[in-house]
Amino acid sequence: MRREAGAGAGARRAAVTRARGAQVLFCVEVSDLLFAVDSIPAVFGVTQDPLIVFTSNIFAIAGLRSLYQVISKLVQNLEYLEPAVGLVLGFVGLKMIGEFLGMDVPAELSLGVVIALLSGGVGLSMFKQEDEEDGTDGEAKNEA
Repeated sequence: MRREAGAGAGARRAAVTRARGAQVLFCVEVSDLLFAVDSIPAVFGVTQDPLIVFTSNIFAIAGLRSLYQVISKLVQNLEYLEPAVGLVLGFVGLKMIGEFLGMDVPAELSLGVVIALLSGGVGLSMFKQEDEEDGTDGEAKNEA
């Protein structure tokens, strides 16, 4: 009798594990879809070519999935990366509004602004980390 009860509990645990795995897979797939839909306006901010928009989203999803661990570590270590991405999105939004109002912003300028903002965020984060490491080393030397 006890064996049957144990076997039933094991089957329930396996079913719960499978259900949780399906929920996680569903969440990952939905986030991929949301990422693709969210990035389309950003790509249209740089180019109007539908082939480039489509292929960039496909490669972005494939790359994001394979580099998720690296990206999550970078976001944790680079304090100013998130504000830099926010500035990039703000720039793209302003550029789209400007184009709607008839302004023409060259793609080279857009790409330059995006690269400058992202590299500035990474550079500031690395500079701050280096400064913090030098500060803690200096305190340890003064105490010794």
